[in-house]
Amino acid sequence: MGCQANDEYYQELLVKKFSDSLLSVSYRYSLDWPEAQDNLQEAYITIFYEIHKFKLDQGSFEGWLKRIVARTAMKKFKLKRTKNEIHFADNVPDMVVLPDVYDKMAVDEIFKLVNELPDGFREIFNLYVVESFSFQEISDMLNITPSSVRSRLSRARKSLLQKVHLLTLNEDGQKR
Repeated sequence: MGCQANDEYYQELLVKKFSDSLLSVSYRYSLDWPEAQDNLQEAYITIFYEIHKFKLDQGSFEGWLKRIVARTAMKKFKLKRTKNEIHFADNVPDMVVLPDVYDKMAVDEIFKLVNELPDGFREIFNLYVVESFSFQEISDMLNITPSSVRSRLSRARKSLLQKVHLLTLNEDGQKR
């Protein structure tokens, strides 16, 4: 591969081909677009430094790239975060959301709701649901136990269900 030989032409092709999808991954773990772009730039440095380690039998190349971007963004996120920034939604009730609610929601509405989650929930939800990291991988990244990962994921899901439920109510509190 040209990138493994540090050929700038092939590196530029890689950036052009994957920049949109990788920027989306970076944005999920960032507070705004400039931060997402900075995280992606740092991830590219890691990608080009470690590209010789990628083997075709490891799986998807794009998946490998996305994991590097997610890990890079998570490292920066962990540096900024303090323990008191994680807010737990212990009192979120279990709710049933009808499947047709999701059909009426646009993808960007769903992502907006995910982005409104507290940082500790959003990061775990994105890592598990969107990026498909295992509980153990997330546990290792965040230096927490796998059971904490499961607990926070459960709370994130409950919080999202509550947000979707609230969207389905009209001004009088009745179902739409």
